[in-house]
Amino acid sequence: MKLLVGAWLIGTCAAAVVVRDGGGADCAPGFERESVSDMIKFRAACGAKLDPSGPYGVFAAPNGTSSGGRSLVGDYIPGTERSSDAVTIRRDLIAGQDTIIVAATDSSGETLLQSFTMDAAQSDMTSAAATLYESRDAAAAAAAVCKTCSASDILCQPSCQNPPQTCTFYSSCAEAALPCGSSGYALGYGLANCAKFMQRLSHFSAPGRAWIFRVMTCLQTFLIRGPLTQCGLTCAGLKSAAFGSHPACYVDSGVCDLPVADWVQLVITIRDDLLTLATLKQAVTTGGRCLGHYMDEVRQEVDRLKGELAAGGDKVKILAEMAVLKGVEKIFE
Repeated sequence: MKLLVGAWLIGTCAAAVVVRDGGGADCAPGFERESVSDMIKFRAACGAKLDPSGPYGVFAAPNGTSSGGRSLVGDYIPGTERSSDAVTIRRDLIAGQDTIIVAATDSSGETLLQSFTMDAAQSDMTSAAATLYESRDAAAAAAAVCKTCSASDILCQPSCQNPPQTCTFYSSCAEAALPCGSSGYALGYGLANCAKFMQRLSHFSAPGRAWIFRVMTCLQTFLIRGPLTQCGLTCAGLKSAAFGSHPACYVDSGVCDLPVADWVQLVITIRDDLLTLATLKQAVTTGGRCLGHYMDEVRQEVDRLKGELAAGGDKVKILAEMAVLKGVEKIFE
């Protein structure tokens, strides 16, 4: 898939360390993370102010033990505090989590929503998760035609011909065969987005994780069977062909069969990548035609939460979850 590599949650000294996931010169709505002693502060980016009466919260990967069943967003972590410009939580409350979701409403009523990676050791979880998926029949993967141009010795390696369901394909095969740098498809999109899905793997259900690996295999196989075998291929040509394969890979791998909770996590994972969002929207509107179905389920969950709130449920928790779901819904308006 295509993802942005998250920044690591590190640092225990008193001096504040500010890190933005994804970085970049342009200021994007979201949060900047500051680590100070035993506290983690998620400060609103771009000088934004938070709504003092609006919803806010921090969510961890769902473990299925939350009251009322599995949340579409994740497991709410109580104990967060909100100031005029930041959401703060004690470090020990998120210890052991690989990624978290931070959400709050700014003073203009917009939902700020961002996923943060917690542990550098989680940068590629494929080896640990490999036992969840059946090994592919090597005989079923026909060998690509090895051209005499464009680094044929690299592309004909077994690890390139039959990608082993890891993110390293993009650097060791695609980029090695056609170096395009950090702004090219292999490193700037393929590797970066693949890593982000691996970091957030625990937020998905078993069907969701299986879908992620099917898409990974589809995207990588397309490259090694198609554009990377072409003599004279340019970086622009590779990027165009690669993005063109995304909608079909999403649909053929079963995006419209995903549980709605996985759909929510999918949108949260790629929300900062406009190109990926565009190909996903194309897949679920013109391909699988299931966007309306997912949006209806999200709205139904919002209505259910409203009922839970009216019945005296945990106001802070419920409003925070509703804010995330409304943020997901707005992305596809």
